[in-house]
Amino acid sequence: MKDDRALILLAGAAGLVWLWRRQAPARYAPDTDSAGFFGEPAPAPGTDSIPPPKTNVSGVSLGWAPAPVRAAVDMERWTSDVPTPGQFYAVKRRDHIEGIASRAAGELARQAALDAGHGQDAAAQWSERARRSPTVVREAWHSISAGWNDELFGSSIVEVTAPWGRGLDLKPVHNDIAQQIADGRTPRRNLDAVGNPTLTGPSSRPFLWVPRWSGKALMESMEEGRGNPIRAADWPDGSAGTWPPATVTERGVIYGQR
Repeated sequence: MKDDRALILLAGAAGLVWLWRRQAPARYAPDTDSAGFFGEPAPAPGTDSIPPPKTNVSGVSLGWAPAPVRAAVDMERWTSDVPTPGQFYAVKRRDHIEGIASRAAGELARQAALDAGHGQDAAAQWSERARRSPTVVREAWHSISAGWNDELFGSSIVEVTAPWGRGLDLKPVHNDIAQQIADGRTPRRNLDAVGNPTLTGPSSRPFLWVPRWSGKALMESMEEGRGNPIRAADWPDGSAGTWPPATVTERGVIYGQR
C-alpha cells in the first residue's frame, strides 16, 4: 500500500513539472511590441510573422495581436517632396502646420484647375488663391491634424492645436516612420498620452499623410463662396481618403511607453 502511494505521489509530481515546463516559455518570454488595428480586418492566417524582440524598444496598444511584419512598401510611390494631397510628406526643419496646409491646398487647386482644362497660368492663380484663403488653409490644417497623423504625432502640449485640443508635434522627437513602413514594420508612436517622448533616441520629424481631397469640391466652394472647401476623396474601395492606403493602415500603430 505504501509503495502504491509513493508511486502515485511521484507520478503527480512529474506531471506538475511537465506542466510547468510547458507554460514557462510563454509566461517568461521577452515582451514584444503589440499592435492595435482599430477595427481593421484581421490578416489572413499565415500572412504574418512575429519579429524577434527588439532591444530597448517597448510598446503597448489597445489591441492584442503581436506586431506583424508585412511586405515592404515602395515609399517612393507614396511620397512627395512638397505637401501633396494623397501623398506622404516628410516634415522639414522650418515647416509649420499652417504652411504645410497652405501648400497642400495650393497644390490641390493647381491640379484641379489643370484637370478642368485651365492653362498653367490660370492654374497658378487658382493655387495662389487657395493658399491665401484663411478658410481653405484652416480646413486643410484641421484635416491634416486628424486621423493617422494624430495617432502617431498628436500632442496636447504643442503651441498650435486643432479645435479638439491636440496638434501635431513637428519637432524631431519621433521614430523614423517612413523607414518602419518601408521595412514592413508597424509604425510606432514615440509620444505618451500627454505628448512627451517615451524614448529619447529617435530624432525624426513627422512623416505626415496629406489626405486625399476633392479638387472639384475646392473649386466649387471657392467659386460660390460657400460650403466646405476641403472634402475627403474616398479611395477606390470606398475607404476614407483622409487615411493612408490600406497597405499602411492595416499595420495598426504601436504605442510606445517608457
